[in-house]
Amino acid sequence: MFESFDGTGTPPRQIQRDFLKFVEENWGAPVIAGTLPCGSGKSYLAKSIMEEVPGTVYITANNVLVKQMKEFYPDLNVLIGKKHYTCVKSPQTTCEDAWRKRSHRPCGNCDYYKARQAALRDKVPTCYNAISYWFSMLDPAWVPPKVLIIDEADKLVEMMMLVSGSSFGPRFNPPKNMEFIDVADWLRSKENLLQAVVERGDNKVASEAIMDIDRIQRTLEGVTLSPTKYCHVYDENGDLIIQPIEPPTELLQKLLRCETLILMSATLYQRDIHRLTDKKYVHKEFESPIDASRRKIILKEGYVNMKYDTHPEIVASWIKDRLQEYPGKNTIVHVTYAMSKKLKRYFKGAYTNTPEDKEEILKQFKLNGGLWLASGCAEGIDLHDKLCELTLIPILNSPNIEDPIYKRRLALPSGQEDYDLQVLKTVQQQSGRATRHPLDFSLTIVGSKRFKTLTDRYRQELPASYLEQIREDRK
Repeated sequence: MFESFDGTGTPPRQIQRDFLKFVEENWGAPVIAGTLPCGSGKSYLAKSIMEEVPGTVYITANNVLVKQMKEFYPDLNVLIGKKHYTCVKSPQTTCEDAWRKRSHRPCGNCDYYKARQAALRDKVPTCYNAISYWFSMLDPAWVPPKVLIIDEADKLVEMMMLVSGSSFGPRFNPPKNMEFIDVADWLRSKENLLQAVVERGDNKVASEAIMDIDRIQRTLEGVTLSPTKYCHVYDENGDLIIQPIEPPTELLQKLLRCETLILMSATLYQRDIHRLTDKKYVHKEFESPIDASRRKIILKEGYVNMKYDTHPEIVASWIKDRLQEYPGKNTIVHVTYAMSKKLKRYFKGAYTNTPEDKEEILKQFKLNGGLWLASGCAEGIDLHDKLCELTLIPILNSPNIEDPIYKRRLALPSGQEDYDLQVLKTVQQQSGRATRHPLDFSLTIVGSKRFKTLTDRYRQELPASYLEQIREDRK
């Protein structure tokens, strides 16, 4: 198997040979899982399996990774959301806007429609983001693929928890103090009202109603199939939020239907596999192709233990000290969106990004270098060689514990462990953005002593290749 590898003639690296051999030796197992450190070349591995098995589906965590796959393999069919395609008939309009104006009827000529047709009707091997794949399953032409590959597999549970819930603001007039037992009936009543709006016509209003119906149906399906795993809360604005607090098992089983499921991620732990599937699986943790000395994570004694409420001036001072300590290096600083806005005044010329312009800022940073106060960039960013040699993490990125849904999750028996491990996984991903191959080099410096506390506490859970990177500098 896999004799043609990725089909380009590019020979595989040793870790890629080892993984493909592992897959071949265990072919026929329902689930094949690999913990592959950052820089293993998972895109190459997915393409090699696609070359071998017609109709293989490859799911990534986000659009950046899908587009990266398309850059590597221009002939590969990819499918992401309609808003990322331009309408053929109206070049100034996205396919999503055009689709809404036509009351959700496809034009049949756009790149989005062609990619969807190739994936669903012609069974062409396709790379999706997870959300696009979920929606493609609603198409009558969809059938479970023979092989389904999930990259960043440990993120799939969180994504499914988001897509299978929703919030309902004032225009839905959610009743106050509603009991959970009444949530499903309330959702059905709203669905019926919106169906009546669609039947009355008016393209714009009907289009918005169809979008609302879609998310109501997704939420209703989860509440109906897994009622004990859902909860509802009201936020400070009075909006009704309905979300799962545990993985929606039935929805995951629906999403992961296939003959062979292949899971890959640098941060795929045993507990993640158990949360994703109850099928028998084989799992292997692969050694990093990059020596730990070339991808060190440093925590120096005496550093300020910074948190979300630390004053931006203190955070900026810490960053400036590190830039003086390691001068002349292109540097990425991982912070929240809110903190990046506060820090920008202290760093003239530094890049910041929003979710919408992240890809454009990435291009500018690769072209010009400098300092990037980056938000939402723990995954899908490739900053190899001199593009970036210094990574700074002043504050550990963690879920918002003030979020009412997250408070419910923390109260679960495994809630605190899940929360802590997610923090550690984020650092692992962030440190991997700037070291991409065996001869590459970067240094990551963490500004929170809590990082050491957590790594000591969960040492048995963490991959050996991750632990080897961590150094406590007592100089």
